[in-house]
Amino acid sequence: SGAINENRLLIWDEPENHLHPEWQLLFARLLVQLAQRGIPVLLSSHSPYFIQAIRFYSHKTSLQDYVRFYMAEEQSDGLSVIEDVSNDLNRVFAKLAAPMNGIMNLPE
Repeated sequence: SGAINENRLLIWDEPENHLHPEWQLLFARLLVQLAQRGIPVLLSSHSPYFIQAIRFYSHKTSLQDYVRFYMAEEQSDGLSVIEDVSNDLNRVFAKLAAPMNGIMNLPE
């Protein structure tokens, strides 16, 4: 229908929600393909699978210079700071893994 084109920004909050990790990877590839065709895309995610897939496919299609990753963190004063973490996604992955890491070891 032409609703998605290079003159319109596609904004999607948690598009991978309710998808199996394998489908998250495929969906990330589709979104990168849209970006490759000139469609501007803005995403938010809490899925390490999805975030890594966006990074992987953007590198594979030579779009890495056009893709940025940001992380919001709440400060002690209750305000949030948004920081560009494109060069250090390990910070994002560590933050997303922290809740699971906290329950991994069951007491004896």
